[in-house]
Amino acid sequence: MNRLLLIILLILITLLGADRLLQHRAHSRHVVASTLRYLPGTKGRKADQIQTVRLERGGLVWSYRYQNGAWHYPAYKNAFVLGNRFNRFLEACLERQGTFVSDDPSFHEHYGFTPEHTLKVSFKDSTETWQHALLIGRSLPGRDTDEAFVRVAGANQVFHTHADPRKTLSWTPTSKRPPLIDPKVLPEALRRRAYVRFHFKSPRYPVREIYRVDIVPEDATRKRFDGPAYEWHIDSATQSKKINSSSVYDFIGFLSRLKYEDLHDPQASTAYGFDRHIVLEDDSGTRDTLEVGAQTPEGNTYLRHRTSGHILSITEAKANLLFPSVTLLDSLPKDSPFQKAEPTGPFGFAP
Repeated sequence: MNRLLLIILLILITLLGADRLLQHRAHSRHVVASTLRYLPGTKGRKADQIQTVRLERGGLVWSYRYQNGAWHYPAYKNAFVLGNRFNRFLEACLERQGTFVSDDPSFHEHYGFTPEHTLKVSFKDSTETWQHALLIGRSLPGRDTDEAFVRVAGANQVFHTHADPRKTLSWTPTSKRPPLIDPKVLPEALRRRAYVRFHFKSPRYPVREIYRVDIVPEDATRKRFDGPAYEWHIDSATQSKKINSSSVYDFIGFLSRLKYEDLHDPQASTAYGFDRHIVLEDDSGTRDTLEVGAQTPEGNTYLRHRTSGHILSITEAKANLLFPSVTLLDSLPKDSPFQKAEPTGPFGFAP
């Protein structure tokens, strides 16, 4: 009888111990799952340490490189990349934390890790001694969510990250260009201050300059509370006069929004026919020259950005507005041709 009681007591002790162990393991798993952490291999890594990035999705591959202070896409005539957005993409990949979800590979498909959907992002730093790769799965549902499932390439652990790199990328299969290409003639990477002067040279255009003039207060000893004031003037072969400031600011807005249709090989034997140009000068004295040439086979107009060396093409209507008529500068129509040619608003990621 005593032996039976002892056996029962030992069984109870064993069951209690097993229950405690299971509770401890469950608590440990809960702690692990709810603890924010960096993905394996990314702790301490910053977006500004990265030199090259390779993206892969559904059989498509895109490679980017940081050079001369800006991100470029070498395979597309070394096009400029939208640097601010690209840096946000890298930060979402490397600098955001997440929580552990699962290490069971049978659930990978549920979290969006399928060959046609997974976005693979490979990184190398500036020394090319460190490299890493992440797999981006599906985004969490909800229009306003900024979260995704991510895992390190070659590992089974899935994390729920509090950033969604895929949303920052903003690419769809219908996009004309690779992800995050800067579509503007005056790229974001070439930061410029306020424009104060435009120089023109064209055999068919009478205006030689459009330039900004400071308006001096009537009482020169008092400062304006609303900051400096300006007016705009033109200088042509036949006259120098004040023009409509609203027209000039609409022209400047058009230039800042101006998007190209395509990039072309600067080493090609094609006769680009550059015979006129406009020089844009900002208030620091920095100048950019846009040379305008012949028509492309598609009926667009060749344009060379002398600072970057890029040969671009823009529509003929946009090219004509680079040399606005004196009438347009005197009185801007309500239905602005600048707005019609390049509408105001967030430009498409891949127009």
